[in-house]
Amino acid sequence: MDHHCPWINNCVSYSNYKQFFLLVAYLTVYSFYFVATSLEYIIEFFKDMQERKDSVHFIGGYVFTVVACVLFAVLLGYHVQLIRKNETTIESLKEAVFCEGNMTFDLGCGRNLREVFGDNKVLWFVPVFSSLGDGYTFHVLNRVL
Repeated sequence: MDHHCPWINNCVSYSNYKQFFLLVAYLTVYSFYFVATSLEYIIEFFKDMQERKDSVHFIGGYVFTVVACVLFAVLLGYHVQLIRKNETTIESLKEAVFCEGNMTFDLGCGRNLREVFGDNKVLWFVPVFSSLGDGYTFHVLNRVL
């Protein structure tokens, strides 16, 4: 298990981590798109103060989306770092302990990406299951001290 997400009301784990990551990525992209494309209307709103009463809801929605965009971007950046290091959220909070010495799940950036997204790069941005492995056994790398 990676973590329990109250926003999707489900546990994020091996079987749905890619879909969770893509959800966060697409929310970031779409909220940034809304912020960028609506900026022109925000500027016009403040130029013409007569229409201020009619557009208060739009301004509130815009501010909410800007805040959401920043929060989504921070969450996306955090999960990019987790994928880069091949860690779960729980492992990032408490380092994994191995019985057989000093090992890590970090296989290098390229292999870590393939662990999450699969070998077929065409499917990397499609929310279908394409992760490598069975979810019970994972590759580890011995660290040299």
